[in-house]
Amino acid sequence: MNDHRNSPHIVILGGGLAGLSALHTLRGALPSAIGDNAKITLIEAAESVGGKVKSLAERGPDGSVLFWHDLGPHSFRTQGRGEVTLRLVRELGIADQLVRASPSSASRLVFSKGAMQKVTWMFALSLAGWKSVIRHFRLIFCNIHATTLLQSPSLSVHRALHVLVGRNFADVFGNSLARGIYAGDAHDLTMIDAFPVVSDGLRKYLQNPWSFLIKPLLAMADWLTVHCFSQVPQIFKWTSGKSTSNADQTNSNALSDQPAIYSFRNGMHQLPMAIHKAAHSDDRVTFMLGKTIRKIYKVSAGIDDRQLLICLENDETVCADYVVCALPSSSMLEIFVNSRLHTSEFGALPACDTEIEKILCTMKYRSVHVVNYFAKTSIGPHSNAFGYLTHQADDPVLGVIFDSKIFPSRYPEGSTVCTAMLRPSYALTKNHALQHGVEANLCGDFAQEKYYHCFSRIAFERAFRSGAQANGGFRGLLRGFMRDAQQSPCAAGMEGEFHHYDWLHAIPQYTSGHYTKVKAMRDILEEHCPEITLCGCSYDGVSVNDAIYSGIEQAKRLVTLIERRGS
Repeated sequence: MNDHRNSPHIVILGGGLAGLSALHTLRGALPSAIGDNAKITLIEAAESVGGKVKSLAERGPDGSVLFWHDLGPHSFRTQGRGEVTLRLVRELGIADQLVRASPSSASRLVFSKGAMQKVTWMFALSLAGWKSVIRHFRLIFCNIHATTLLQSPSLSVHRALHVLVGRNFADVFGNSLARGIYAGDAHDLTMIDAFPVVSDGLRKYLQNPWSFLIKPLLAMADWLTVHCFSQVPQIFKWTSGKSTSNADQTNSNALSDQPAIYSFRNGMHQLPMAIHKAAHSDDRVTFMLGKTIRKIYKVSAGIDDRQLLICLENDETVCADYVVCALPSSSMLEIFVNSRLHTSEFGALPACDTEIEKILCTMKYRSVHVVNYFAKTSIGPHSNAFGYLTHQADDPVLGVIFDSKIFPSRYPEGSTVCTAMLRPSYALTKNHALQHGVEANLCGDFAQEKYYHCFSRIAFERAFRSGAQANGGFRGLLRGFMRDAQQSPCAAGMEGEFHHYDWLHAIPQYTSGHYTKVKAMRDILEEHCPEITLCGCSYDGVSVNDAIYSGIEQAKRLVTLIERRGS
């Protein structure tokens, strides 16, 4: 039997951000930690890497690329785990491709009661009401159990906000967050699992509310200072001939120590492409694209003396010493079940225990339909905001992102680029349509194309029209667009280009006990098959930063295991 301690073969399942980040980390550990002769193989079912980080080229009449639409994540934040993402970007040498979000896009909007509402302190207080505010302070200062409220693993996002602030606040903000980030339901998602940072912040607030109450007062003082003395910089400029504006002296796209939102000049897919390009020239790394994983077995000996056997379609096999599973939990469930139900011709055993299958069965997903819109002219009175979200459970529109106002340097000058997120066509029932005032004969089994055409236009019309025009106009818009859509898919078309993309079962739902389940699965693997590790958005968070962090951390764990066994 050959000794593979100094030449381990590591296989990464999945070429999304988590798998690619694990690959980058493992390459950095070669050869000092893993060994001189180690090999890494990445297997991906798609023909290209990136997973849900995809970008689509918008081309001009001559076929040249005008800019790139993002079909998945549009940006990433630098707070928290964003520092890990920035470090990765610097290591890849693509920091000069970063584009910083425009300060003018800092506003957030919510479509509520038929009109756009800017998210402000006053809007939040109007939702809460003075009775809820009084009840909130009574809960904080008089209830000794308030600090343990958010530690309940089954406390939903809606229930947490309802108890702390009020029902109206929970209906608008809780539902908007759940729909905008998870395409889910605030009554199903749990606060401690879906929004751990928010949950931790609220817990600290409940423990020491006075320190948080001072912040609004300081913010008000800053506001008064800016507005009362707004003429001072102008006076200084007149007398000295110099400008006091830092914006004129610094590059808006330069990396900053301050919290910010970034994207890439040619789309978010630049990040996975950069990792792929750096690894593709490495002789120790092999990419197997367009290969679907079917089964994973654990073998004792006899197959290249490796411990794990991965079966692909068309009877291909790959032997490995260690496996990084960066696939969605639904894909892993299918692989584990197939491994148990189908007997391997090599007489090997399934790599994982049935308890993991039971846990994976409880993990749910939501689908979303993405519509990218491009117009050559600048339109929309609300387009100076980041975007808007919706909160009504039966609203087919989840939200809209105003891309060209967030990152204006990415797009042609004077153009309008937006992205709408819609619920899948099967999610709209006849009852939902009737609630919006649509006649029964218009909401039958109309084609999926007409459904998306109709509601994508509604999504953009809300953003492009003024508040007065949008207010009370949803039913009228819906009736008119549905009639037009029944006649012709192009009859209700807006001027501009539309691109549609379906993400099926793409967004994991962090329901009650999610992180407890993930820990249980990893404990089982640690005991029975430590050579396999799990990472990705199905387990450690749904954002770009979470995926990268998950891949890096699990790769480090694997490196530690290899070092321990090799010593």
